[in-house]
Amino acid sequence: MAERKKRILWANPYCLLDLSSGASMTVREQLLQLQKLGWDVQVLGATIFDSPNGITRLAEHWNTIKAARSKIVKVNDGSLTHNLVKTKSTTRAEMTAAEEGIWYQAYVKYLDEFKPDIVYYYGGRTLDLLIGDEAHTRGIPVAAYLANGNFRGTRWCRDVDLILTNSKATANLYHQRENIKCLPIGVFIDSTKIITKNRSPKNVLFINPSLAKGAA
Repeated sequence: MAERKKRILWANPYCLLDLSSGASMTVREQLLQLQKLGWDVQVLGATIFDSPNGITRLAEHWNTIKAARSKIVKVNDGSLTHNLVKTKSTTRAEMTAAEEGIWYQAYVKYLDEFKPDIVYYYGGRTLDLLIGDEAHTRGIPVAAYLANGNFRGTRWCRDVDLILTNSKATANLYHQRENIKCLPIGVFIDSTKIITKNRSPKNVLFINPSLAKGAA
């Protein structure tokens, strides 16, 4: 009998195929690497993006997704399969209570049937708070990814056992401001897709040049 693989469930209303979200792209790469290490990975998300431009990777399938009768669509992404709750809007703030209810019911079903060894997510909205709570009710440990300084207080991570962050700077910020301990693991990037073999550097490209991220 084959040994049971370790199982991880990524559960969050945001879509990991979002090309406008650095956090989504980082987590997607983390999950791909876990698969290579032998983990069984399941992804539950929704058609929610940081920016409408983020759907680029799904552009050719977008009309098919929106026309599908199913409330949850499957999108193949190489070795990963994204299970996405269909939403009328791609904006998180416009996700309806009914859509959140569909996502929540699907999440509970994954917990009970997939039986993950760990649940992984990010976010601090009301629906996100139920992710850790439901997992802990079943004795499942919870990890969260943290890649910005926007979270205040400690309620958002009350039901989180391990907080992974993108840098020592972010970890230090939360330790000093909220007395929260985070484990910095860096940013996960597939360098083969961004580094060219033949370089002739002439231009500088600023990605998201906001003051909060060091543009000044």
